[in-house]
Amino acid sequence: GGTIEHFYANAPSIRLINETALALVRHVLTRCPQGHRLRVLEVGAAPGGLLSAIMPALSPRQCEYVVSDKDEAALEHLEAS
Repeated sequence: GGTIEHFYANAPSIRLINETALALVRHVLTRCPQGHRLRVLEVGAAPGGLLSAIMPALSPRQCEYVVSDKDEAALEHLEAS
């Protein structure tokens, strides 16, 4: 598809950034002290490419993830997915 979501999921440069972010999150979580939670703030979250890339590493009991974007429709789309 030609959607922006497809672009963010498949563009080689963005894919590299997302893979690096996933590796970083996994690394940080392995070093997070027992009982502590990782807090992540993603600014400018539309269309959700980073969140979908690092989601496999996130656990609600280990991580708090907050997204923000100036586009309310984008935030509603992220909440629904």
